[in-house]
Amino acid sequence: MLSTRAGGLGINLATADVVIIYDSDWNPQVDLQAMDRAHRIGQTKTVRVFRLITEHTVEERIIMRAEMKLKLDNLVIQQGRLVEQKSNQLQKGDVLDMIRHGANYIFRSKDSDFKDEDIDIILARGEQKTAEMNEKLAQLGESNLRSLKFDTADENGAPTSAYIFEGEDYREKQCRTSLLDGWIEPPKRERKANYAVDAYFREALRVSEPKAPKPPRPPKQPNVQDFQFFPPRLFELLDKEIYAFRKSIGYKVPRNPDAGPDGERDRLDEQARIDEAEPLTEEELAEKEELLTQGFTNWSKRDFQQFIKANEKHGRDDLEAISVDVEGKTPDEVKRYARVFWTRCNELQDVDKHMAQVIVKLYRY
Repeated sequence: MLSTRAGGLGINLATADVVIIYDSDWNPQVDLQAMDRAHRIGQTKTVRVFRLITEHTVEERIIMRAEMKLKLDNLVIQQGRLVEQKSNQLQKGDVLDMIRHGANYIFRSKDSDFKDEDIDIILARGEQKTAEMNEKLAQLGESNLRSLKFDTADENGAPTSAYIFEGEDYREKQCRTSLLDGWIEPPKRERKANYAVDAYFREALRVSEPKAPKPPRPPKQPNVQDFQFFPPRLFELLDKEIYAFRKSIGYKVPRNPDAGPDGERDRLDEQARIDEAEPLTEEELAEKEELLTQGFTNWSKRDFQQFIKANEKHGRDDLEAISVDVEGKTPDEVKRYARVFWTRCNELQDVDKHMAQVIVKLYRY
């Protein structure tokens, strides 16, 4: 004899042919697992399964839900799982019949008194209840599967649903009740601000965050960086080329509602520069190509950052030590770059951020 909870304790199942389920689980697969242990390889006896439930308790609802889950599992997943391959194997539906046998049998007693009854009468009533349950579950067919409903019939044949309990439809009640009614909003997390570098430099340089999409640029314009210190004339030609390109595609400067009282005037000025733009002449194109060779084109962002950190560490005058820290550059290249840097460093976009630590180092001396 094997109970539902004893199958995993290493008990010898050599002669187990009776399964008693006295604590039905919400998951019917748990009970099926206990029965499968009795239907082990080499089982030659007839396995009998009994389920014990208590009248007028939640166990009745558990049994009904478990039966519906097994029915849905059979319709969706387990089609063909119990297809007969040999004559001595389980027939299709045998496991379902075992778990249903006597599942809904309840002792009828108005006074709730215990009384002795013949075991044959009890088994006969169990078979009758099993047949009635099979008839109800047969209504859970493909139409219910398509709409995902668990509609069935009660003991009197009246239509009902698994969601109806004690005369109340909990499916409609759940739809009427919003989850937000009982929601308690957790306190908002306050981020601890250690420093606000971006806000500081944005206020110091009066640089506002972009509110509108960036205007278009020519597709093949060279990538020039401010730390490469190209001649200022090059940027004039590049700006002229950009405005001419925007004019050629009919670009209109959009209105920015967050720009303030002077925003409309700035927009009109920008649009006027676009409307009056002219493409570069042949002489200007040649001049642009010549100017592109006059900057520090072999200096990358990494080289520039190493140069700044070396100035912070050694000071601006110790060029020999700075040359050692800037990898891939000769002392002559570093010296030539340093002369231009300290002459035109005010052209850098983030000059204050780059120069802050350098200036502190200078004051130390």
